[in-house]
Amino acid sequence: MSDDFEKLEKKVLSKKWGQKKILPEFEVYKEEQEKARKLGWQELGQKKQIKKKSFKITWIAVFSLVVSFALYYSFFLSSPVFNPNSVKSYISGPEKVSSGDLVSYKVYYKNTSNVVLRDVNLEFWWPEGSIFEGTEYFEPVKIQKRVGVLMPNQERTFVFEGRIYGVKETSKKIKTRLSYIPDQLSERYEKNDEFGVFIEAVPIFLNVTLPSQVVSEKESEIKIEYINKSDASFSNMEIRVEYPLGFEFVSSDPNPALQDNIWQLGTIQGEEEGTITIKGIFNGKEDEEKIISVDIGQANPSGEGFLSVANSIVSTKIASSALLVFQTVNGTREASVDLGSTLNYSISYKNTTDTQISNVVIIAKLDDKLVDLKTLNIPWGSFDGRTNSIIWNQTGVPELSILDPKEEGKVSFSVKVRDDFVPTSVSDKNLKIKSFVQIASGSAVDDLAGLPIENSDELEVKINTVLGFNAFGYYNEGPIKNTGPLPPRVGQETTYAVSWQIINTTNDVKDVVVTASVPPNVRWTGVVDPKDAGITFDKERGVITWKPGVVFAGSGYTIPSKRVDFQLSFVPAIVHVGDLFDLLSSSEFEGEDVFTKNKIKRVALPIDSSLSGKLKGEKAKVTQ
Repeated sequence: MSDDFEKLEKKVLSKKWGQKKILPEFEVYKEEQEKARKLGWQELGQKKQIKKKSFKITWIAVFSLVVSFALYYSFFLSSPVFNPNSVKSYISGPEKVSSGDLVSYKVYYKNTSNVVLRDVNLEFWWPEGSIFEGTEYFEPVKIQKRVGVLMPNQERTFVFEGRIYGVKETSKKIKTRLSYIPDQLSERYEKNDEFGVFIEAVPIFLNVTLPSQVVSEKESEIKIEYINKSDASFSNMEIRVEYPLGFEFVSSDPNPALQDNIWQLGTIQGEEEGTITIKGIFNGKEDEEKIISVDIGQANPSGEGFLSVANSIVSTKIASSALLVFQTVNGTREASVDLGSTLNYSISYKNTTDTQISNVVIIAKLDDKLVDLKTLNIPWGSFDGRTNSIIWNQTGVPELSILDPKEEGKVSFSVKVRDDFVPTSVSDKNLKIKSFVQIASGSAVDDLAGLPIENSDELEVKINTVLGFNAFGYYNEGPIKNTGPLPPRVGQETTYAVSWQIINTTNDVKDVVVTASVPPNVRWTGVVDPKDAGITFDKERGVITWKPGVVFAGSGYTIPSKRVDFQLSFVPAIVHVGDLFDLLSSSEFEGEDVFTKNKIKRVALPIDSSLSGKLKGEKAKVTQ
């Protein structure tokens, strides 16, 4: 053992270990002998022991450094590095729902890192106006799931089921938050997600009926109907009514729960329906509009908060008569029709009072300039040729003999619009068919003294303009002079002209655009008549565009038609011999009737070398 140590000591002291000189073994021995003679063997032995201890301490230190470096590497350098983006999550479920339908949403998340996630917590927020099991009132609802530990590459899925309520065509948001602490770290991380939900339908149907006209200071009736068309139940439901200024509440069936405008319905079961009838008095000036807004929704049981799920707004006007009359044509008050179409008139009438009114007569008069009276069809009525009037009385409509309180009904007639009308002067513009209807009683009513027992209504039907658009080609018949052989010959250029013409009857037409395209082998020459016609050619696309501005009423009748001519050319090849060739595609017209707002579209046929049949036989075909 001592010999081994001495050999190691020699190496340490050699040049290899930093000494200047390597001593031979015998010289080492001689040196030792010399030191022993001077110091004595005992002291020399002690020095050797010190050297041995020093050597051991040096190696222990080196070993400790190596171990420390290994621990540092294993702990710090080989420790996993955490990236928050390695935690994945998303929400899946229906993006469009009907209010109150039972729906479910899945929340998926996965740990794709190599770090263990501790204290994982998932929070799920239903949007405002949601109900899930265990809740009763519409409010923002948070559900919390404590997951615990999520191992590397582990994934989890949670399903949340409930009902989302809201007003039709509104948007809601589902929100989630996943929070966790990565292993060996103390900071808590969060991942937030959102999911949009669109309420496309509402199962609660709300219908409010009110007379279109009411008599000031006379009692009227408002009827509110609600229907739950789904199988979902709605708890803590209420109907709330907002009355107009000047309305006096009289009574209702059933009675209101709070004040005179809130009805507590409790839980509305699936497919359940109900009705509330309100009686009240409108006060106001003649023709003054009165608006009523009705909401059905859920109220907070605490009395604070109300969430509307359906709304209906209706209006009425203050009338000056106990009798009301109101007409529509083809189901609307704002009709616009074409010449030759049929007008279907519907006339509604009503006794607005609480008193019977007898001997009621309804008379309708029609402007006959634009209608064909021979086509009149009058169920239960008659026509008086002396006054051009249509009459309904108790002879044809027995109900008109006595109108009971609040009783209402309808009469009707139809007639065709003339199809042969053309303007003859500049005054034949923006034409309307006017109808005037009057209702009255032939008997006085003592209980209604001072209140007129007659009413009238006037309605106008607008006539759409008749617009004609034509496209034709020519060689000799127009303002543009053409050249080249007819029939066209191989290798020789022949030019042709195309004319676009617009005629228009009774209404100005704006935003007019005419377009067509030419084949690649047909050339636009640039010859246009008139030169300022507003026509352009897109060479890259081969599209011709004409924007003539406004086409005035009477164009082609009382004033000149709108027209533009342009020239095209073609050089036939051998492959065209014996054939016709295309010059222009179909021409498309678009514009808007200024008076009726009716959109107008027309299409003219394509044009080939026969010029719409003007060039007969072989004259239109290519020759050599």
